[in-house]
Amino acid sequence: MREPKRIQRLPHFRGLPVPSTLVVEDGVPDFTTPDHDKVAEHVRRGLCHLCGERLRREVGFVGGVVSMNTGMFRDGPMHLECARYAFFACPFVDGQKTTYRRLREDRVIAHRQATPHRPEHMGIWVCDWSTTLGSGPRMQFIAGPAIRVEWDCELWRRFGDG
Repeated sequence: MREPKRIQRLPHFRGLPVPSTLVVEDGVPDFTTPDHDKVAEHVRRGLCHLCGERLRREVGFVGGVVSMNTGMFRDGPMHLECARYAFFACPFVDGQKTTYRRLREDRVIAHRQATPHRPEHMGIWVCDWSTTLGSGPRMQFIAGPAIRVEWDCELWRRFGDG
């Protein structure tokens, strides 16, 4: 899948777009660690948690089967095109990586209760509103009722290069 224009505008590191909510130190992004101040600002301003631009009516949340059953997510809302692109660009989401790398002790992944392994299937929960529960490292995103769920197999079939 080609990078959407809004993602092309992001800084890139080793060929990957750097999501607008990540911790970046000395120009090096930590792809496992959100900057909680940036996340709070994105929530307050209604911005996409990947590209950082204003969200429209329909938003997407990327998650595994548990998230699809609960409507609760560790990563914030994105434009649908940004969420779909994540399926092809993020090594964890697309299945190239199946576990998180070892985290530094001073870093906290958004939720320690998140499974350390990639779920067998991932999807995009599409809705038109969301809210949050908690703050800082414990913040969770609660999606509004699903308009639809787009599963990984469907995304690969519709948008994949192969």
